[in-house]
Amino acid sequence: MAANANPFDVLPVNLFNLFATLGYASLQRHYMAILLRLYTLAEFNRHGLTRESVIAEIVDYLKTEQAEAEVAAAMAVDSGAERAADPDPQPATTQKPEHEYAAFLLRRLAETGWIDREQTADYTELITLPDYAFTLLEALRVIQEQKPREFKGQLYTAHQLLTSSRGKDFSPALALTQAYENVRQVVRGLNELNQNIRRYIERATRGRDAAELLRLQFDDYSQT
Repeated sequence: MAANANPFDVLPVNLFNLFATLGYASLQRHYMAILLRLYTLAEFNRHGLTRESVIAEIVDYLKTEQAEAEVAAAMAVDSGAERAADPDPQPATTQKPEHEYAAFLLRRLAETGWIDREQTADYTELITLPDYAFTLLEALRVIQEQKPREFKGQLYTAHQLLTSSRGKDFSPALALTQAYENVRQVVRGLNELNQNIRRYIERATRGRDAAELLRLQFDDYSQT
């Protein structure tokens, strides 16, 4: 049986270098927040995002989070390294500072492989996300949202797939495959919960006093 391919064999070699921010640790969270914003925009967009819309989204984030100074500091370090490698002076730009910051971040996203940049026949630049970026960012969004597991719905779906009436378009192989996937997700979720139950309890009880915890417990168990 052939061994499974190592994910790092198909990912860009410097994909995670984006988060090596040379002492500017807060840039890591800014990069991640921007990527999640772009993922939300691109999720149901079939044609790609225009460069202008992406720049506007990054500028909005930087202003909301007041992150311009941190990006400016990172740009200064990056520019210093470029001048050391190429001492010829570069022409001054006429962009607003916040657009320069956004362009710098966009370039870093492209260099590390988190986004692709394409140019159409009318010279419009489009920003798209590679397939692996969609997969990774979906997992990161699940971590961000911390939604409760829907075990009951997954088990109900599996039960319906295996016991529903057989129509002319019924495919036993497809029904079994989908039922297996739903059960697998339930088992995986229960194993995850079992291994992390202390962390879940800490998160559920954080910031609540004993009286509130007792009231919550009473409300739950009184219904049971």
